[in-house]
Amino acid sequence: MRLLLGFALFMLLSGCGKSPSTDGKLIQQKVLGADISLLPTLETAGALYKDKDGKLVSLLPFLHDNGFNFIRIRLFVNPDPNSAACQDLNYVTDLAKRAKAQGFKILLDFHYSDTWADPGKQSKPADWTALSQNDLVQKLYDYTKTSLQLLKSNGITPELIQTGNEITPGMLWDNGRVSLWTDSWNTADQWKNFTDLLKNAIRASREICPNAKIILHTERSGDANATKNFYQKMTDYGIDYDIIGLSYYPFWHGLLSDAEETINMAAIDYPFKPLMFVEIAYPFNDWGYPADGISPKPYPSTVAGQTTFLMDLITMLNKHSNVTGLFYWYPEETYLPTSGVSYPKLNRGLFDNATGVALPGFYIMHQFQ
Repeated sequence: MRLLLGFALFMLLSGCGKSPSTDGKLIQQKVLGADISLLPTLETAGALYKDKDGKLVSLLPFLHDNGFNFIRIRLFVNPDPNSAACQDLNYVTDLAKRAKAQGFKILLDFHYSDTWADPGKQSKPADWTALSQNDLVQKLYDYTKTSLQLLKSNGITPELIQTGNEITPGMLWDNGRVSLWTDSWNTADQWKNFTDLLKNAIRASREICPNAKIILHTERSGDANATKNFYQKMTDYGIDYDIIGLSYYPFWHGLLSDAEETINMAAIDYPFKPLMFVEIAYPFNDWGYPADGISPKPYPSTVAGQTTFLMDLITMLNKHSNVTGLFYWYPEETYLPTSGVSYPKLNRGLFDNATGVALPGFYIMHQFQ
């Protein structure tokens, strides 16, 4: 009971998961989000979005009308504009302006790389590779601060900020590379390097966006022990953050029961840290299914399988008061009538990429509450 009361008090004081109403009072509101970082690129290529009846829609208002209240946008330092990892600061500014105009709040996802940062790679931006550890710490602080200042000058203040993407193995390798297991990266020096970087990214975020909540995003949602050990390291090194953020893809991270074990662990061991699933997705057909995924598949790679997964996931998440947010990753994948357009064809979006029609799973998402 004491833990539950403490968690409720934290939610009240922090405002996490709440939004101001017109009369100034705070009302409870879960975060339901979509990472639509590639939307402008797809729109330029002629992407079509339709509702379940086949009527053409504009994606941002369509999301808003169906219960989504947050947009997640990834940010790279100096990305390749011709790749899917093309979101530089100007791109992010333009998309965030559009999202704000439609009534969305923003989760800004710093990758701190020129390309994808994930468990298999956390490459430094090319222009940062020759920096010493001390200079890299300063560069990270300056870059984070300058980026947020530019967004604010354009009328965009993120409500949520991720200081790094899927950072269980650290970031800005090899300076900030770490491991939870016994190897050359699991040393006191490496953890200090990593957490010094993280502290300065967070410091810059706090200075420019003092009301934003800081998310530490990891990807071991099917491994409660690894997740516990990572966030214990964050406690040990005095990291100042607000929210535990997780990726959950069942074809990589295991069954719903595995994810629920992690949720239960977090409720007990980190009762004052709300938990958000900042990336989830499931394929609606077999093509593009990850070759290194879990076998047998936890759900069939079909429209019905995707729908059932989302129904089961949301039913489970709604049982846990410490879970305050859910984001679908790359729901904007859809039909492109223009031939020869290169984009990630993963078959994990919420629109049929042969027709552009919204899949049944799209209409499940609003049930997260």
